[in-house]
Amino acid sequence: MNRSKLLPKMPYSKVNPSKSVQFGVVPLTLVSTGLAFIIFPLLALGSYFVKHHQQPIHGSSLLDAVAYSVGPSVGAIAFVTLVGLPMGFYLCTSGTRWSRVLALVVRLPLGVPPLVAGVMLLVAFGPYSWIGHFIHGGATNSGLAIFIAQSFTALPFVVEGARGAFGNLDVEAQVVADSLLMSATRRLVQIYIPLAWSAIRSSIVLGFLRAFGEFGSVLLVAYSPASLPIYTYISFEGTGLASTVAPIVITVAVASAFSAGIANLPWPTKLLGRMYRHRSVKIISNTMTSAAKKTEDIAESTIKIHGKVGRFEMAMDFGVLPGCTVLLGPSGAGKTLTLHSLAHHFTPGLNVTITGELADRCGSAIGYVPQKLGLWPHLNVIDNLQLSAQVSGYFEDLGLILDELGIRFIADRYPETLSGGQYQRASLARAMATNSRVGILDEPFSALDAHLRNGHRRLIRDEIKQVFDYLFVVTHDVDEALFLADYLVIVSNGRVLQFGAARAVLDAPNSLEVARILGIDTQIKMGSGEGVALDVANQLISFVSSDVKVTLENERTLDGFTRLGQFRISAVRKLAWNIELDLENSLARLTTEVIVDYPWVKVGQLVVVHVPTRRCFIFE
Repeated sequence: MNRSKLLPKMPYSKVNPSKSVQFGVVPLTLVSTGLAFIIFPLLALGSYFVKHHQQPIHGSSLLDAVAYSVGPSVGAIAFVTLVGLPMGFYLCTSGTRWSRVLALVVRLPLGVPPLVAGVMLLVAFGPYSWIGHFIHGGATNSGLAIFIAQSFTALPFVVEGARGAFGNLDVEAQVVADSLLMSATRRLVQIYIPLAWSAIRSSIVLGFLRAFGEFGSVLLVAYSPASLPIYTYISFEGTGLASTVAPIVITVAVASAFSAGIANLPWPTKLLGRMYRHRSVKIISNTMTSAAKKTEDIAESTIKIHGKVGRFEMAMDFGVLPGCTVLLGPSGAGKTLTLHSLAHHFTPGLNVTITGELADRCGSAIGYVPQKLGLWPHLNVIDNLQLSAQVSGYFEDLGLILDELGIRFIADRYPETLSGGQYQRASLARAMATNSRVGILDEPFSALDAHLRNGHRRLIRDEIKQVFDYLFVVTHDVDEALFLADYLVIVSNGRVLQFGAARAVLDAPNSLEVARILGIDTQIKMGSGEGVALDVANQLISFVSSDVKVTLENERTLDGFTRLGQFRISAVRKLAWNIELDLENSLARLTTEVIVDYPWVKVGQLVVVHVPTRRCFIFE
């Protein structure tokens, strides 16, 4: 899939109707001019019709013209919608050379004059073509001919409109569908089209209006019977303007009525859900919350992701054991691309290789919770869970999951009505409904307020980690990583800097870059003066500023700490729970919980700085 064409969109975004746009004089003038340019002819038509409607109208012929316009145009837009939506999705998601050629071909009818289009259709479907011979000339001068001409002119509008609508879908909607290994047809009709339906409907309206009003190509391939545009033209040529106003008014009225109907046509989400539900494989499995038993003798699996996405190069290579593996690194390091690769989401330019037991586990649906769109917004909570369970091939009492996460009361609510905490729990429930042994959480706390994070950390540690044999979590927060991780993978610039057991990586970072990612934020160049420990003399010491303890010279020695020496305080700032100090002759700014009372820590004071020996690092 072409990831670059799917743009991110927040699931909760709404327009506040109380806030109106303030136009300047020039924009307001342009808007008024545009409206007048459209409205004035309509008003003029209505006025002229009122004055001249008593002119004779050939009723039966006019009704026939209406029928030969409405019938074929409705059939044409139904046909165009059926074939145009898959075409639009293919053109949106495929980056191949042939798809670009197809996109050019689809647009051609938009730039071809109607009479030229009519000639093309005569050559293709006329009485002397092989199709014409096969159907004995039935593709000209008939309702079928009108249908063909209208479909030819309407198709580009629907295809291009659908392509633009699919292009604005949130990429996470695609990744979630990929993680479930949904078939292309099912994801199109149950996920992508419903999410983009509002924009797709607009393109269908345009396609219908283009088909209903088509004149030139219909004139050449189906002069008789006459559609409304042709009937209007014949009336104008034969008897003048007065007798032409009635069919024009009818044309505008019919076009408006059908446009309004199509513009409010809902996508049959529930009907399709019931149809697929009956076709789903139903397998009774074990309780959703009881993960397969982990064994200590499982060999290490490996994950290798290599290639380029644009200018970004990936060279990820690390081992994985059952448990919670946390990917930690700066923004843009390639963490989310790694998760997408594990979730069956194909990114052009990347080659993914998974070996060992994890490869078997990844061969089926995966419980994936993205950063933003963890739930499909057109479905309520329970329908989100049911769709995930059905696609995965399982039939469960999903209420057990809702009960375990404490959210049964929101089962019938839609995502846009949920709070941040409720949304996050519902997203986790949807991932659990896959009954997968592999779970993926992409920054699961990023959308939560600070007061909700601790509760969700405990939820994932105590509950979610027990559901999945392999749980992959991405975070930027070191504390979150250490709270959850059995194993750490330190990532930067598309490469793995270090991986292993969480405590081993934390206690022994293999480079200064890894140490900084782990929260090492301070370095001090040590001298060799009195009171400086011999093992740190003349070294560049790296440590976490918040680990620091500050004492006066006559305070007792701190067990488990390394003494860095005496420093004079050049600035003091009192924070909410601790104190921030600037030290002379040092680039360090320390955030510390001081041992001495705060009034004794002041500018000019000589203090002794200690850091935990276990968290004091010396790098080349």
